[in-house]
Amino acid sequence: MRAYKKRDTYANELVRISAVDSGGSHKLCAMAFSGKMIYQTCAFLVLALGTLGNNLASVSLNILGDNDYAPEFPSSINNVIVPEGVYSFKKPFLVTKLEALDRDTNLGGNVSYAVAGVSKRGWGKFHLRELDKLVLIAPVKAGDNFVIVVEATDHGKPPRRDHCAVVVNVRSDSEGPSIPSDRYTVRLSEGIQTGNHVLTIPARDPSNGTLNFEITSGNTNDDFAIDEEGVLRNVHVLSINRTGEYRLKVSVTNTDGLSDDTLVDIRVVQHYLHVHNCSCKKPEAPRNRRPKIPSPLYMDHIGEWALINTTIFTIPGVDPDGDNLTYSIVSGNADRDFEIDPSSGRVVNVRSLDYKRKPVYELSVRAVDSRGESASTRLRIIVIKNTTTTNDDDHPLSDMIMDAKTCQCDMLNVGRSDHDRRNLVAVICVLTAIVLWGMN
Repeated sequence: MRAYKKRDTYANELVRISAVDSGGSHKLCAMAFSGKMIYQTCAFLVLALGTLGNNLASVSLNILGDNDYAPEFPSSINNVIVPEGVYSFKKPFLVTKLEALDRDTNLGGNVSYAVAGVSKRGWGKFHLRELDKLVLIAPVKAGDNFVIVVEATDHGKPPRRDHCAVVVNVRSDSEGPSIPSDRYTVRLSEGIQTGNHVLTIPARDPSNGTLNFEITSGNTNDDFAIDEEGVLRNVHVLSINRTGEYRLKVSVTNTDGLSDDTLVDIRVVQHYLHVHNCSCKKPEAPRNRRPKIPSPLYMDHIGEWALINTTIFTIPGVDPDGDNLTYSIVSGNADRDFEIDPSSGRVVNVRSLDYKRKPVYELSVRAVDSRGESASTRLRIIVIKNTTTTNDDDHPLSDMIMDAKTCQCDMLNVGRSDHDRRNLVAVICVLTAIVLWGMN
C-alpha cells in the first residue's frame, strides 16, 4: 500500500552565507538568502571585508540542493488507543493521520506513505486510505494490540526515507470522550506561513456528540489556535529566537461535561539545519548500482478456470539506489497470454488459459532502472487442469463445457432435415436388398 501526499515547502533554493577575514578579527554572521541574491550578497561581503583591513576576504557558501532533507515524522513511536468494535473495509475506523515533514522544494518535498510492516496478528486489519490516513478494517476486541511500521519516502533523487511505529492498543469503550495518546511531539520550521497545519487531535466520543477543543495552557504569545474539529494551527510566524519550544495542554469536552486532555510538545527548528558544505569542484555523480531480484527462478500456478486479469505473481525487484524500476516480459510469451505492469511488476493473464493447449509457461522477466542497469529472473507458471465433473457453482467453467457438449449433440440431432431422413431410409432399403439377394 502506498499513498501520495504533497507537502507545503519553501519556494526558491536557499543559500547560507558566512564570511570572515583571513586574520579572523572580523566576522559576519551566517545568513540565508534566495538564489537570486547570491551574487549580490557575495559581492557585498567581499567589499565590506576588504575595507576592514589588508587581509584577503573569504566567503563560504552552503547551498541547499534538490533533496537535502529526508522526511521526518514528528515522533518515532505513536501510541494509539482504539475502542473495540466490528470494523470493515466499508466501515473503517480512523487510527491516525500520518504526517511527515520534508523541508525540500519541488519533488524532493513531496512525500509518499506506505505500510512497511505489520505485526503477525495485524495482517489484513489495517489499510491506508485518502493518501495519509491509517484505518482499521477488521473486527478487534479489548486486549488486542498491534504494531504497524509506516514509511515516508520523498521523491528526490535519490529518495530519502523515514519510519515510525504506530502501536495500537484496543480497549473497551469509555463513557466520555478520549484522546488516544497522552502526549504528541511535533517539529516545525521557523518562518512557516500562518495557518499551517500542526496536528489534528484524534478525539473520540462514544455518544457521537459535539466536542469542544481548547488550549488550556502553554500557548505562549497565543501563537497557536485549535478549531472545532481538533485541528491545531499556528496563527503567528514562528521564530526560534522568540520561542523555541512549546508545551500545549489541549482538552476536549463533550455536551455532558465529560472531558479528556493531552500534551502537545512543539519544537521550532531552523530550516537551514544540516546544510552540506560545497566546493567549487563539481562532485562526481555516485556510481549506479544494478537492481536486484532475490531469486533467479520463481514458480506459481493458475487454474484454467481463472478469470482474465487474475494476478499470478509480482516480481520483487529492488534497486539499491532507490531508482524506479521498469518491468518487461522478454521471452516465453509467444501467444501473448500474459502481461506485466511495467511499474509494479505484477503479472496477470490477459487470455483464458487451456491446460491442453499449453500446461506450462516459462517467462523471462527483466527489471531496468532509470539509468539503464538491469536484472533478470524466470517465472514458471503451471496451468492446473480443471477436473471437476459435477454441476457445482464453484466450477462454472466445467458446467459450461458440459453444457456446450450437450448442446452440440442436440444440435446435430435436431438439425437433420427431411431430405437427410429420406436418404437414410433409401440406404437402409438398398442394404437390405443386397443382403437378401446374397442369401438366395
